[in-house]
Amino acid sequence: MNAFVIADPGMAAALLSRRKSEMRVPAHSPLASVVPGDRIQVREACIPARIVGGKLHATTRRRAELVVFADGWRQHRDGSHERGRRPTDSYSQWLGAMHMPVWATRLTLAVESARPGRLREMTRADARAEGVIPSFAGLLWRLPKPIKGHHLDPRRAFRAHWDLIHAPGDRWDDDPEVVAIGFRVEVERDPNSSPERGGRWGFGSPPANQDRVRGARSRPNARASARGGGGPRPASHKR
Repeated sequence: MNAFVIADPGMAAALLSRRKSEMRVPAHSPLASVVPGDRIQVREACIPARIVGGKLHATTRRRAELVVFADGWRQHRDGSHERGRRPTDSYSQWLGAMHMPVWATRLTLAVESARPGRLREMTRADARAEGVIPSFAGLLWRLPKPIKGHHLDPRRAFRAHWDLIHAPGDRWDDDPEVVAIGFRVEVERDPNSSPERGGRWGFGSPPANQDRVRGARSRPNARASARGGGGPRPASHKR
């Protein structure tokens, strides 16, 4: 099954930290038909880039040697990766998640269960499995950054984000039919590197002459269809 889900930076952070092991989708979603054993590709907004003179330059999807995600993770076309600095400048070179190249996939969800039900049947434990985490010694609850907001109950934190990314008719107060998908997160890794070292430049700060990333002051927002932002040096400057 060629299934995929679009992840905003908050969802990607929850998946990478393994705090998210479930996701709910409306019953009319194509994802509602998945069964145990299926695999779901995670697509994210990213900046297509290439390396010129040891520096990153934004480029087109076709010419890209790597992509840069909102958290600074760099996924190379050859399958290697490393962590770098987050994009922070004002250029607008983001590629929408729907157009992320297949080779840039860093997260895959291996489906282990699929349970139909109603959205508001969610329990506090379900909300935590959706990626909601405690804050202030458990007094408040939130979703991973960059999603903002603290809530008194984990279900309220989930509700706030759910309503942000779903249209009327599928929102919390509508109590729509949903399918709760349980999964195992598989993270793409360079077979020639360890989690501590990462890819070519390691998981720490790359050498200064190799990490001149010029990115976006506005990163992909909290909506699942992440848009906007910027990236390495604009494509018009590529050599």
